[in-house]
Amino acid sequence: MPVGKCALCLLQKKLLKSHLIPASMFRIIRKSQGSDPVFMTAKHIGTSSRQITAHELCWDCEQLLRENGEDWMAGQVFQGEDFPLLNSFKYAMPDWEFQSHAAYSGTACGTDVEKIVYFGASVLWRSSLRRWTIGSAETTTLHLGPHQETLRQYLHGEAGYPLGVVIVTLCTDFNSQGFFFTPSAIRDGYMNGYSVNLLGVYYRFFFEPSVPPDFYRYSCVHSERKRIIIADQSKQSMHSYAHLRKTATESSKLAALTSSV
Repeated sequence: MPVGKCALCLLQKKLLKSHLIPASMFRIIRKSQGSDPVFMTAKHIGTSSRQITAHELCWDCEQLLRENGEDWMAGQVFQGEDFPLLNSFKYAMPDWEFQSHAAYSGTACGTDVEKIVYFGASVLWRSSLRRWTIGSAETTTLHLGPHQETLRQYLHGEAGYPLGVVIVTLCTDFNSQGFFFTPSAIRDGYMNGYSVNLLGVYYRFFFEPSVPPDFYRYSCVHSERKRIIIADQSKQSMHSYAHLRKTATESSKLAALTSSV
């Protein structure tokens, strides 16, 4: 176990092998699908039991991340047949409801919005710490600029959540529920942000100073109603899949697995 500076508390300590995507996500997929997760990048599609890890955090900080969101969310994301977090809004009254989506107050519904936000923010922050190795060769990282430090302070309990918006969508479609992807940048016109989907819980993060005021209506931070969105995200998920599929090569192992289904 190497000794170095923990990325969260900034102290010299023994560093554990930290996960970019929590190990619980892998266990859920293996249990529900009976196979290793499918990794999809711009170059490769295939199944793998190898998780994305690196020595970044000390034991104390790993426990902090677990206690403040990771353990709780492991039982709330899509489980294969059940989706506890989505089910918790089943009998709630929406703040508004349209054909494309509905919005609910996390405050009024008694949902632990703090744990939802903390969990997503922890995955986003971890993605910016280094070049994480995926599989045998490819890497992924995310450049958060000054937001990396403000998120670190929030996650370590030194400050509140940074100014900005977190939009959390609970996905009603299986295309979005049955997978996860690593955090990525959103570049859509004049708005830049970051997104990550974790087994049906789809996060979008936007930081000030360039967030349109109307976005706060949809946000679960810095807003009185702390809204959670429920929507079918299949078009967005399939768009992401199709974009990667243009350049990715499917492994022979995955081809054999899918042909047998």
